[in-house]
Amino acid sequence: MPHKPFLHFLAPFSELLLKLNTPTSDNLPVTCIISDGIMPFSFTAAQELRIPAVMLFTISVCSLMGFMQLATLRDKGLTPFKGDQEGSTALKSCSTSSETTSTCKYLQTKDIICFCNESYLTNGYLDTVIDWIPGMRDIRLRDLPAFIRKIDPTDIIFNFAIEMVEKAHKASGVVIHTFDALEREVLEALSPMFPHLYAIGPLQLLLNQSLDYPLKSIGYGLWTEDMNASIGLTLKPPTQKSM
Repeated sequence: MPHKPFLHFLAPFSELLLKLNTPTSDNLPVTCIISDGIMPFSFTAAQELRIPAVMLFTISVCSLMGFMQLATLRDKGLTPFKGDQEGSTALKSCSTSSETTSTCKYLQTKDIICFCNESYLTNGYLDTVIDWIPGMRDIRLRDLPAFIRKIDPTDIIFNFAIEMVEKAHKASGVVIHTFDALEREVLEALSPMFPHLYAIGPLQLLLNQSLDYPLKSIGYGLWTEDMNASIGLTLKPPTQKSM
């Protein structure tokens, strides 16, 4: 089972915060942390040092609501997927991979029969309607984040997504890249769950603003953009351009 990489980020991040907040430090103290929502270790560090933490999600609010259903889907037995008894490979003949075999052995200890194929992709199971999600009607399993499509109850990413949502509930605030006119119903449904919920989109409108200092914009990446590709495109006729 692969280890959880984000566990290794907590210690150095906490150490950095302690260093910056040392009274003898020449830096201004950290008084608030705005963290990407998929980095819950930052909230853990902030909580330990009693620093307010705001979680920023650049996914849609519908996606966030979908992530919030993972624990409920697990508790209701709708995920992890187990496949169909007919046409599936049972535990005794399971040899698809060492990881799948270990998964089946784990499920066997829980009195769950493991079937190792992915028959759920074609047997109609993904069309199961989920009717309890606030603000989202006629949602099927296939419409939810792909993290639900697991057969391993100990899957790292699946459980990490659940942890991400749990930490967001405890944050000082939650910021989402969306706007009210686009996802009004889901935002209204989320508001009681996250008392300090802020929709700040669309951020793309900020691209039209010019700032009067060298760091005008860092764009979506931390590396300098290679403009040679776009220059080459401008030299070609429209009919010869392809992406």
